[in-house]
Amino acid sequence: MRSRWIFTLAVGAVLSGCAPGSPLREAVRPSSPYERYAESLRDAGLDETALGRDWLAAGDGVLTTATPVDLPLRETGYLSPDDPAARAWRFSLAQGRRLVIDVETIAADPFRVYLDLFELRGDPPELQLVASADEGAVHLAFEPERNGTFVLRLQPELLRGGRFTITQNTTATLTFPIEGREGGSIASSFGDPRDAGGREHQGIDIFAPRGTRVVAAAEGWVSSASTNNLGGNVVWIRTSRGQSHYYAHLDEHLVGPGTHLRAGEPIGTVGNTGNARGTAPHLHFGIYRRGSGAIDPFPFVFTGTARPAPVTADTDALGSWRRVSRGNVRLRAAPALTAPIMRDLPQHTVVHIDGAVRDWYRVQLPDGTPGFVSGRLTESTGQPVRTVRAGAVQLLDRPMVTAAPIADLEAQPRLPVLGRFDDFLFVRTPDGREGWIQL
Repeated sequence: MRSRWIFTLAVGAVLSGCAPGSPLREAVRPSSPYERYAESLRDAGLDETALGRDWLAAGDGVLTTATPVDLPLRETGYLSPDDPAARAWRFSLAQGRRLVIDVETIAADPFRVYLDLFELRGDPPELQLVASADEGAVHLAFEPERNGTFVLRLQPELLRGGRFTITQNTTATLTFPIEGREGGSIASSFGDPRDAGGREHQGIDIFAPRGTRVVAAAEGWVSSASTNNLGGNVVWIRTSRGQSHYYAHLDEHLVGPGTHLRAGEPIGTVGNTGNARGTAPHLHFGIYRRGSGAIDPFPFVFTGTARPAPVTADTDALGSWRRVSRGNVRLRAAPALTAPIMRDLPQHTVVHIDGAVRDWYRVQLPDGTPGFVSGRLTESTGQPVRTVRAGAVQLLDRPMVTAAPIADLEAQPRLPVLGRFDDFLFVRTPDGREGWIQL
């Protein structure tokens, strides 16, 4: 039986198919291209076929086995048209970030993929659909309303597949409020103690030379432009996003109350007025939302330089079998040395290559167990590692006693051994067929 590593995360019962009334079925009730396609399979009676059932089960089951990753991420993968499968990634996303997903498909026969984003909500937590790519689209953008945990699912149409590359990244939702500067200029964080611990910093401080232009972080209207002892020269902008933005310690105002501004238009210049006198010129920037008070501006404006790391593992291996090149290679739950270890693999263990992230391979063991191994610790199965003398045996399609036989082999003086898994050997027959034997 195929085994899967399942996160210790309560997301409701794992479905076998799409039974009405199940937790996941309720979670995806909002109409989406994926759900409409799934309904078309049911309407055609394909959910009564093995392929149809496997496709529906793959889409549901992958949500509870999603790979935990940190963004940004780029992965190149392979989904076989003959084996209904899906991919899913689990990650944290902060309010103020804009999630951007792009997929490129590469196949002789173009195929459509479905992109669906779920958020973990409630107690006990359940996955709820929050966004889907448009019909036939390979792009998805989403802004969360709160900090949370999300699962992204990618699945091709039934009997379609091939190679794909998915890029997952986040960007700031607001314009950086100082012209010509970026995230590295932020030097004081939200929540830092002030006045010997008597209060907390309700914004971020962004340092820049005196006179540098301060710009509107979002479209809105100036509700106040005034001077006080704490903030010095300050500007309040009520934005079209339902937030109020606070700009303090300005050297001078460049706008007055009632001014309509587009994102990026100047509102003042950097200074150190108010209680910032004696410190280096900087902008205090705050975000307030009715009912929530002050919220951390950092995710909204941070313009980091992080880009998804390129895939350096050999992608020509996608969709093929490889073997680990040394003993005790660790199968991990995610493409990182800090990820949980699922199993230690003996030398020459055969793995199927399903994807590549940086220099890691997403693999599946012959018994169906998924995980990741370092690409540098794998090698081709093209050349045998040894030979074995075999009597009359069956050549099997999988390394298990219940596997379907490929052929009955007569006694062989020597069979080339390409790899192993548990008590089975992966061999090549004299006529070039590859399969498994048990000695």
